[in-house]
Amino acid sequence: MEIKNTEIPCQPDIERAILAEMMIEPETVVRQVIEAGEGLFYKPQNEVIFKAIENLHEHGEDINQETLTEKLRENKQLDKIGGAITIAHIMNETCTTANFLSHIALLKKYATRRKLLNLAIVTETTCLNDNNNPADIVDNIENQLSVIKKFMFKKRQSLSAKIKKWVSMTTRDFHVSECDRELLIVTERKKATRRKVFQILHESGIIERTGSRHGHYRLVNSESEDINWLDAMIDPIEIKFPLGIEKLVKICHGNLIILAGEPNSGKTGFLLNLVKLNMYKYDIHYFSSEMGSEEFKIRLSEFDDIALKDWKFHAKERSYDFSDVIVPNALNIIDFLERHDEFWKIGGDFKRIFDKLDQGIAVIAIQKNPGANHGLGGTRGIEKARLYLTMEPGKCTIKKAKNYREKEINPNGMEIDFKLVHGCKFMPDETGWHQPENP
Repeated sequence: MEIKNTEIPCQPDIERAILAEMMIEPETVVRQVIEAGEGLFYKPQNEVIFKAIENLHEHGEDINQETLTEKLRENKQLDKIGGAITIAHIMNETCTTANFLSHIALLKKYATRRKLLNLAIVTETTCLNDNNNPADIVDNIENQLSVIKKFMFKKRQSLSAKIKKWVSMTTRDFHVSECDRELLIVTERKKATRRKVFQILHESGIIERTGSRHGHYRLVNSESEDINWLDAMIDPIEIKFPLGIEKLVKICHGNLIILAGEPNSGKTGFLLNLVKLNMYKYDIHYFSSEMGSEEFKIRLSEFDDIALKDWKFHAKERSYDFSDVIVPNALNIIDFLERHDEFWKIGGDFKRIFDKLDQGIAVIAIQKNPGANHGLGGTRGIEKARLYLTMEPGKCTIKKAKNYREKEINPNGMEIDFKLVHGCKFMPDETGWHQPENP
């Protein structure tokens, strides 16, 4: 398919008129031309001039005949467009505000037709090549048509719209520098826009300042999900625990259970027993941050009352972002959740996991320093938990239980002594669960 230059859809006179208007009314015109999309200008020299104007705009510089000429000279492109006389001639073109938008629409129509012609030429060439697969040709045509359609209806977001969208997608406290970095806000003009947008968002109550440092904000979340209590299932999940904890507490759908254990207190043994006691009744996903396949096999081999082939659960290696892998309607076991600094943020880690649950539950093991009352994160880690256990060598304590098995028996604060044999067999003391004696 051969196309003569005279047949190419274009309007050089209109292109020059729009370039002139961009220099005369840059504040109102330049952004609209940029938002129209790539490929509006067919003549190479007009495209070069447009790119120079766009560059001046992005850096917040004045746009006029003198600055444009200097920018082209700086880029060593002035001779390429025919010298400074070309800019002077363009300034003589006329394009009033009244017909400016219709001219942009016309250029966009011509640009679309050029893209379609180019696709037709490429398609003819590929179709004439016997080595090309027809299915691949069709896929390429569909992909290119999709790109052309996007160009036809494309309208670039303004910087204000991009900033508002960025803010709306945040899920935590943030600093304005993060917005600048991710949206490439580097010029003073763009930063002034960002400051104005943030001011409007703050005055509208969409964001609020946090902390004592300037520039820290959080997105105000005013939405709350309705609780469908009428159709809720009131039957607790009949899950079995080591040491018979289920005789004291009830576990409901969507509950978060925390096991805060000192080093070598038996956390992994507790969790593997939890698997063993429930694996034929529930879908169990065990996320381990430490054990690989070899150690898993060794630990499971220590259970002498069950063959390796009879274990039924999903063992997965994971040490970060556990909320991304939570199975909403399963029994999720995390062994264990690590945080090496900013321990107070562990409450946020728990909340993200909690938010992913539906009818399932999550049991999360964390470290507890010897002698401490709670695990890492202190009381911040208790907030979302419906059951919070602590373990030290030979002792397990119920620090928090929200749902009592028997109304007259409050399990909060109860503890039990035990012996752990071979790292897997819990042998409770004959005194059982009891409230500790006051010192």
